[in-house]
Amino acid sequence: METLIATRPVINGQANPFIPEEGWKVLEHKEQEPFEWNPDLIETHLIDEQKNGQNIKGYEMEKEVSLLDVCNASFLDDLIKFFQDNPDEIPACFKPTGNAHYQCNIFWGTIYINPNDKKFVRGLLVFKDGRPQGSYLPLDHLFSSSDPAVVFKKN
Repeated sequence: METLIATRPVINGQANPFIPEEGWKVLEHKEQEPFEWNPDLIETHLIDEQKNGQNIKGYEMEKEVSLLDVCNASFLDDLIKFFQDNPDEIPACFKPTGNAHYQCNIFWGTIYINPNDKKFVRGLLVFKDGRPQGSYLPLDHLFSSSDPAVVFKKN
């Protein structure tokens, strides 16, 4: 029996990101060069408070990750499509560990704002059973160790 290998998508970090709700706008979007998806190029990142089991407000988290090479929501859009068809391709760093029921991998390279001036980020929610799903969180949300930033690995 022949094993089928999933064709890796080209991630277009320059595309316009999906707008999850009517009336929302992209406030910030760090464009990234298109590349073929390779899980070895990315990792998830927790800031010190998250590593120490503390929750941190998204506004603080945004400041902390602003110096990192964070992935944007266009990247997320391409991955959601790919992982829904190929859940076995979800990298281990995106999956929940220990007793966690989910992990929400946050793509801080795009910040949205709604009509009430509330800021949001989007993420890839991966459940313990491996199901992937898009998600979004307001920046006044408390981000835990189950909400890491998705970043490009340093060379």
